[in-house]
Parts: sequence; C-alpha cells; structure tokens
Amino acid sequence: MKKVEIKIVNESGHTTKLMTVQEAVTEIKEQVQEHGKWCYIDGSFVKVDKLSQSDIASAKDITLTNALAGG
Repeated sequence: MKKVEIKIVNESGHTTKLMTVQEAVTEIKEQVQEHGKWCYIDGSFVKVDKLSQSDIASAKDITLTNALAGG
C-alpha cells in the first residue's frame, strides 16, 4: 500500500506524518475544515473539496499551512 508524507506547519515549526493515501485525504480534509489550514500540493494551492486520492498518490510534496490573513 502506497504511503505519502504530509507536512503540517504550526506555530512551533512543523510535524511530518507518513500515512496511506486514504488516510492522507481524510487528514487533509480534517485539518482544513477543523483547523483552518491551507493545502499546497507540489507548491500549488488546492481546494480540498476537489481533492482526490489520485492527486495525493501522485504528489511529491504535500504541505498544510496556517491560513494567511491580510489587513
């Protein structure tokens, strides 16, 4: 079963998680919906409502960051 790595950026640095593609999709959606994270796959912003398992399986870099606020 293919594993992917997700980097989750937070106030103190970042956490790296290694998980299956399905687990990664679930984790990404949860982080975005519950914690307000933004998702970048291979450097491009991705809306998670259009995220698929094939997007995750083919990704080289998956990063979740805190949302940016302008002002």
